[in-house]
Amino acid sequence: MRFAKRIISTGFAILLLCSFVLLTNNTSADFSYRVTSILMSDYKLNVQGWVEDVKPSVTKKQYEHATYTYYNYRSGKRSFRLITVEIDNGDVMYFAENHVTSEANRVSLRITAKDGNPQEIYSFLPGKPSAWQKLTEMPDSLNAPTYAEGEKLSYRIGKTEVYRPLGHTVFEEMPYYSPNVTVRKKSKDMEYEAVLPADSTSMSTNWGILSGPPLINWSEQKAYKKALDIEFDQDKKLRGDGAYTMIPKNYEPATETAFYRNPSNGEGLRANEFVSQPSMGKLFTDISTHLAYTAVAAQNEEGYWPTYPRSKWLNKEYRIGYAYMDNRRNADNATFLLRYLQQKPDSAVRQALNKWDSYLLRYIDRYNQQVDGRTISFIPDYVGHEGSRRTHTSLNHLAANMNYLLEAYLYDRDPAKKKAAEKLYAALEVTNQKWIRPDSNFYYALTPSFSPYPAEDYYKLTRDDLLHSQTLLVLLHGQRSKTLQYLIEQKEKWINAHPAPEVKFPEIKTP
Repeated sequence: MRFAKRIISTGFAILLLCSFVLLTNNTSADFSYRVTSILMSDYKLNVQGWVEDVKPSVTKKQYEHATYTYYNYRSGKRSFRLITVEIDNGDVMYFAENHVTSEANRVSLRITAKDGNPQEIYSFLPGKPSAWQKLTEMPDSLNAPTYAEGEKLSYRIGKTEVYRPLGHTVFEEMPYYSPNVTVRKKSKDMEYEAVLPADSTSMSTNWGILSGPPLINWSEQKAYKKALDIEFDQDKKLRGDGAYTMIPKNYEPATETAFYRNPSNGEGLRANEFVSQPSMGKLFTDISTHLAYTAVAAQNEEGYWPTYPRSKWLNKEYRIGYAYMDNRRNADNATFLLRYLQQKPDSAVRQALNKWDSYLLRYIDRYNQQVDGRTISFIPDYVGHEGSRRTHTSLNHLAANMNYLLEAYLYDRDPAKKKAAEKLYAALEVTNQKWIRPDSNFYYALTPSFSPYPAEDYYKLTRDDLLHSQTLLVLLHGQRSKTLQYLIEQKEKWINAHPAPEVKFPEIKTP
């Protein structure tokens, strides 16, 4: 019997209990969701090919704001996974993955939206800078992420992406192998078919979001600009296990089109700004929620989030290998989780932060030292496994970790966090003059002996970190720090003498 045909009905009473429901049994390749109607489904997902004759193994992971369901199909050496994420705002995210196998095959993912022809269509237009392209009608095929709005439904249809796994969370994208998504317009439905190929060296993915209310408020400039800023296509990707960004050239393994799982969750930080503003669209809550829970799942036993590929520079300079700790990426991720927690209280996120806090406080204590009668902690940027050497300390890393501790203290008033932040601030005061180059720019970093490290500082990132530090210290003490103000003024003096070309944010392009 073909499992794709075995769909069970769900009782009326159960339908009334939640804002969305999956109408299927766990042995089916058909999945129906409702996001607006009490009785009728709004969307249907269907997987076709060899998976139709396979009973999947099904596992669930329940969080306070989302339920993850993993459907794993296996036959011989073939392996396909469908992940659905039912978010408590009613939206459903889906991630399809056809994995590397010696038995080359294709699986089709069909998405049916029961809303007729979309009235508003926006497609991602890659470039430098990228932009949104407004379409007058849905084309017959799609090769870019596309957002569609009908009378009652709003959804994102992603493009199929083909990758060659390189190991250590690194995947080389092979765009020339990616088939377009086929579009079929019907009288009352829209059908989208994504073909996912796999063979002995490559795998493929596709993801999207199914919603009722608009995912993006296209009439609000802040909303569509933010959506463009976090769109996972050109230089970043989204998968079932988190966010990926283009890998630096000095990492390994790496190629020019490779991406690695980046623990910093910068897109989560940016999306999180609109989680409490539903009028901007539901996309931002969906992305923040998924990135929060994938961060929870990716945290290691020690309490931090590893960077898995190896930096050739760090390996040569400090003998740091694979799966090392980058304290800036971890501070950014922890800041994201903290801000998400304040808007969406969640025990799993809270537990992950507690685990990180314990690691961070031990890490700061490990590098305590006395300078001029003061206890400071000049924490190294990176920590490798046994046999690695202590690294330099950069100003942006130091400030970012201090900022996280200050934000966390202002949230929970934990005196241990305040004490740790004070030791990092003391390190800034002790080294204050040592960061400034003769031209008023910053040295990127200092060695453990406080000597300048030969590298270029970021254009504005470090200055922005210090501005945020100043804001937090004003909230805490009621006055600005003279030490920080001196550093900020020196950096701004250099910035003003070296103006960067103005980059205008692109407006929506129309035909």
